[in-house]
Amino acid sequence: MKKCRNICAIIGALMLGMCIAPVHTFAAGPEGSQISTETDTRGWNGFHQSPGSEEWYYYTDGRPDTSLTDVIKGKVDGENGWWHVVRGKVIFDNTVAKNSNGWWYIEDGKVNFKYNGFGENKNGWWYCKGGKVQFGTNSVIKGKVNGQNGWWHVVKGEVSFDNTVAKNSKGWWHVQNGKVNFNSNTVAKNSKGWWYIRNGKVNFKYNGFGENKNGWWYCKGGKVQFGTNSVIKGKVNGQNGWWHVVRGKVTFDNTVAKNSKGWWHIQKGKVNFNSNTVAKNSNGWWYIKNGKVDFSYTGLASNQNGVWYIRNGKVDFNASRKVKHTHKWRAHKATKQVWVPNIVTVDDYEVQTIPGARFYTQNGDGSYTANGPTYWIENGFTWDDLKEIIEHAMKNADSNGLYNGVYYGNYQNVTKTKRVKTGSHKEDRGHYEKQSYTDYYKCSSCGARKSA
Repeated sequence: MKKCRNICAIIGALMLGMCIAPVHTFAAGPEGSQISTETDTRGWNGFHQSPGSEEWYYYTDGRPDTSLTDVIKGKVDGENGWWHVVRGKVIFDNTVAKNSNGWWYIEDGKVNFKYNGFGENKNGWWYCKGGKVQFGTNSVIKGKVNGQNGWWHVVKGEVSFDNTVAKNSKGWWHVQNGKVNFNSNTVAKNSKGWWYIRNGKVNFKYNGFGENKNGWWYCKGGKVQFGTNSVIKGKVNGQNGWWHVVRGKVTFDNTVAKNSKGWWHIQKGKVNFNSNTVAKNSNGWWYIKNGKVDFSYTGLASNQNGVWYIRNGKVDFNASRKVKHTHKWRAHKATKQVWVPNIVTVDDYEVQTIPGARFYTQNGDGSYTANGPTYWIENGFTWDDLKEIIEHAMKNADSNGLYNGVYYGNYQNVTKTKRVKTGSHKEDRGHYEKQSYTDYYKCSSCGARKSA
């Protein structure tokens, strides 16, 4: 009977142990033996360090709550705060994690309520203020993302790595791959239109033309005017002029186009104010004078295709009578530069180095100075001639070794340069003169031309 009670006690203890999940640890015993100790975790709720471990867990009814992933307030390792818990375990990481109150910037496992900037988790990069993700923020904000400092496009609190034009309190900015490109000078778009960008920013004061990879665009108030069809003054491709604009874009065509000042002859997209011809558009063929349609003209006019009858500035293809016309040719004068030759003979020279010998005179103290006669090897005088002079002087020298006060026993080598004529050549030293000539003939009545 006693044996049966002992067995029942053991079974009961085992069953109770399964319910309260006591934790066994071991302490060192005598001579290295281990003594089993038991930590009773019954009643543990909240944060506790796992017995025999450095890990921290969130306990519920004595057990780590592995069903719990959250950001929870409490004390961990002596610090009060809000802690990042994943499957019951405190994770000492750097991330952005959520609880029922929002999404939070986690630093070493704990919410940093003083943090203002960007944080990352597996879902992306997030803008945080006071440690909390600002889902209501849509702006362009300065900070570091992916190791890069810059101004980043934030949409509903998240960095959007897009290509657009986005705004903040300082203006509208050209965003490329989520970041403002301050080197951008282009025309870029967002959902509201296309915008003129200078140094990364929309210039709302700009009226004129801007370029991107798709072409040249007419902008007003910094915005492309897709509703504009006109001829507009400005600079395109470095050229000032009046340009043909169709639906906001410069069209480099050949036509006749209008604006509020009249109808104009367009060549390669630009008004040619020197044009005097008959040119066409989709509405007909028109008489052009100084680049502009002359609606007051009725008569004859010509272009490369022939002579045409014009009525009120427009070719009248229905004119039933045959036009009789005799050209009245007038010479058109132009000028050109003509070279007038003048052939002259020019002497050629070169600079030659002439060697020489300068002899010494004796000073009162018996020293010598090279300030005596100098002999130059030039104009037929040779080294042999110099040798004869030296030999004669040495034979006739006085008791001091001087001949006529000069010591000929040694000399100083000297040189000089001389400009010497070596020959001559012919040169054309002519000049240009302006000369008038006839470049073509033009009919004074119809404007037709013929070669000179």
